[in-house]
Amino acid sequence: MTRAFDVHEIPDATLSSGIVSVTFDDGWQSSSDEALPLLNKYHIRTTQYIISQVAAHGVPEYMNVATVQKLKQSGQEIGSHTLTHCNQTQLSPTDLQANATQSKQMLEQQQLGPIKSFAYPLGQYNAKTQAVYEKYYPLIRSSDFGYNDRYFDETDIHSIGVLSTTSDAQF
Repeated sequence: MTRAFDVHEIPDATLSSGIVSVTFDDGWQSSSDEALPLLNKYHIRTTQYIISQVAAHGVPEYMNVATVQKLKQSGQEIGSHTLTHCNQTQLSPTDLQANATQSKQMLEQQQLGPIKSFAYPLGQYNAKTQAVYEKYYPLIRSSDFGYNDRYFDETDIHSIGVLSTTSDAQF
């Protein structure tokens, strides 16, 4: 679980403390089986970053399209995590463009959109990948560690990772 944002404009005077956004990467089945009941119980909305071809092909241990649709219907936002979860910095310009557009199109054709947000797989990105993805997604989460202030760049949202190995004290 990491920190990212679904951006809403809120007048400064209404904020007395920080805000947190919860995200899940990759589309693991456990996000639906284990996390969704708790998210619903506590009225927590998340962004679920889905690997579009993995969901479309029903890969074991990952959510299939029907399960992702269930998450969407429960109020969770769906974001793109590329077609295949490969390192985007190593792709040709043609393949990079295809990953950016086709993943978004696949998810939207499966009634999971609108797809506004994207998270880089493996935390790998550079100026070339940023230039391509910024054309298609207004919100992009990196895996760069850090907090975001009111002036943060919506196409370079920092995060704080929470892993299965993260202790309560670290959290």
